[in-house]
Amino acid sequence: ANDFARFFARHRAIRVVLFNGAKAEAAYRRLAPPLQGFGIASARLPSTSPANASVAPAAKLAAWREALQAAGVDLQRATSA
Repeated sequence: ANDFARFFARHRAIRVVLFNGAKAEAAYRRLAPPLQGFGIASARLPSTSPANASVAPAAKLAAWREALQAAGVDLQRATSA
């Protein structure tokens, strides 16, 4: 696993980690330090994988857009770069 403790210590502006589905969240929780120790929030979002067909693409997009906006990401700026 990556050295997340060192990464978060060096990148203190990170305030939220968004997991791309349940497996990504489970892998992080199994292999990496608790996010609360760094003052970082987290959220599991619907996987963008085509294998996750139980969630419509529009619903996945809406969930990710909402989470990114809540995290303070300027979506207009991010998509124009």
